[in-house]
Amino acid sequence: MTELQPTESKSIILINPNLGHPRFINIKPKDFSNEILTDLLLVTNISDSEELIKRIENKISLIPILDYKWNLKQVLKEERKKKKPLKLKIKLFFKRKRKRKKEETRKILKKIRPKGFRGNILTSSIANTEKKKTYAISDVDYLEDDYCTPHQFLTDNQIFNEMNHYFKITIKFFLSKEVLDYLKERKFIMFDLKGPKNRINYHSLIITKQNWKNFTFIQITDTHLAERNDRIYEIVKKWLKSSIKQSSDKILKKIKKRIKSTLKKSSDEDKKLIKRPLRKRLINPNNQLRKFIKLANQKVLQNELDFIVLTGDIVDYVIKTKYNQKVMKINDLDFEYSNWKFFKDIILNNKSKEKHKGVIMGEELLCPIFTIVGNHDFRPNHYDLTWAGLYKKLGLNSSEALALNELLSTSPISAIIKSKLALKNYISEINCSLDFSFTLGNIPLVFLNSGSDSFKNIRDFFSGHPSVTGLKSYQIKFLENLINNK
Repeated sequence: MTELQPTESKSIILINPNLGHPRFINIKPKDFSNEILTDLLLVTNISDSEELIKRIENKISLIPILDYKWNLKQVLKEERKKKKPLKLKIKLFFKRKRKRKKEETRKILKKIRPKGFRGNILTSSIANTEKKKTYAISDVDYLEDDYCTPHQFLTDNQIFNEMNHYFKITIKFFLSKEVLDYLKERKFIMFDLKGPKNRINYHSLIITKQNWKNFTFIQITDTHLAERNDRIYEIVKKWLKSSIKQSSDKILKKIKKRIKSTLKKSSDEDKKLIKRPLRKRLINPNNQLRKFIKLANQKVLQNELDFIVLTGDIVDYVIKTKYNQKVMKINDLDFEYSNWKFFKDIILNNKSKEKHKGVIMGEELLCPIFTIVGNHDFRPNHYDLTWAGLYKKLGLNSSEALALNELLSTSPISAIIKSKLALKNYISEINCSLDFSFTLGNIPLVFLNSGSDSFKNIRDFFSGHPSVTGLKSYQIKFLENLINNK
C-alpha cells in the first residue's frame, strides 16, 4: 500500500476526496455512457498551473472496486457461453462424476465471504485547473465547494510541510463495460483514486444510481482502535501460565496505592470474571469493528446500505504502543507508526505481518465511510488500563490489567497530553476536513468535531469521563452560514 512519501523537490498530493471523505457522483442509468466530470483537490509546492498540468496529465486514474462474488459469477457465465465441439460433449457425458465435482466446487466458491476485487483501471484526462485559496470555516467563501475549498488549518499547522499551493483539478473519464455490468446488479460502485507518485486514495469516489429520496446509512462511534488491543489476549494468556502470576500479590500492593478507590470493588468482580475463560470475556475493540464490517458487507451485497458514518474516537490514541519510545516528536511521527495506519488497515483488510492469537479474520469494507474525529483522536500516547477501571470494559480483571501494565508501561504525564499534531497523519491519509458538510438530495449532512479533552473538571477527567472542549465559535458560525447561504 502506498502512503504519504517524504516531500521532494516537486511534490504533488491528491488530498480530497479520500477514504474518510469520499465523493458521490449521482448518475442516471441512461447517462452511464456519457463522459463524467468530477473535481479533486491537490496540494503541491508548484505555484504555476501550467507546470502542474504537465506533471499530472495522464497521472490520475480510477481503480474500480468490485465484489469477488460478482466477478466469480461473471466468470461462470462466460464459461457457460463457450461452445464445445461434439466430441468433447460426448466425452463429458461419460464423465458426469467429474462434472458433478466441478459443480460442487462452484457451489463452494459461491459461498465465499465478501471480498474486494480490483477491476480494470480507468484512465482520465484533465479538463480544468483552478488555484484555490485557504479559508477559515467561519468564512462564507468556505461554502463555495464541499470538497475543494482547503481549510486554513492545513497551512497554519504545516500539515503538508512546504507544500502550500492548492488546486482544484477537474478530471473527465468514461465508465468501462466492466463497471457498467457491475452497476446492473449494484446501486453503487467505489473507486480508488491513483494519483501522482502512485499515491492511492482508497474508496474515495463513488458512482451511484441513488436518487437520495430514500437512503440507508449506519452511524457507529467510539471504535477506539489500537494496535495494542490485538496483543492483549496473547499477553494475558502467557501471563496466566508464567511465573509472573506468582508475584501478582506484590504488583497488586504497588498499584493499590495508586488506585485504591478502583480496586476496593475489584475482588468480587475478579472472582466472577475468572470463572469465565479469557476468550469468552475479552472484548477487543479491533475485533468489534471487524465483526461490524462483515455485517455491513452483507447489507451492501443486498443493496440495503449506502454508507457508514464514524463519529469520533476512531483510535484510542495515535502512536502505536510498541513504537512509543521511538517517537520523540509527534510532528515527526511516521504514518507506519500510527494507529491511523492501523485503522486504514482494518478498513482495507490489509494483512499484518504479525500474527496474534484471538484476532479474528477481517474483510475489506465494501461501502463508503465518512469519518469525524473525537477527543481520543487528539491523544498521542497510550494510557494505563487501570486508570478509572477501564480494564473492566475490556472484560479483564485487575490482576490481568496489572500484568499488562508491567509489559506496556506508560508515563502518567504523557498519557494525558493532547495535540492537534496527533491528527497530522489522519488529515494527510484519511480525511483532510476536520469539519465539513455535503448534501444528498435535499438532505444536508453536517460533520463537526467536538474537540480534544478538557481539563476544566479534573475530577471527571481522572474518573475516566473527561469533558471535551466542545464546539468553537467558528464552528457555530459555520453552521449559521450553512443555514443562511445554502
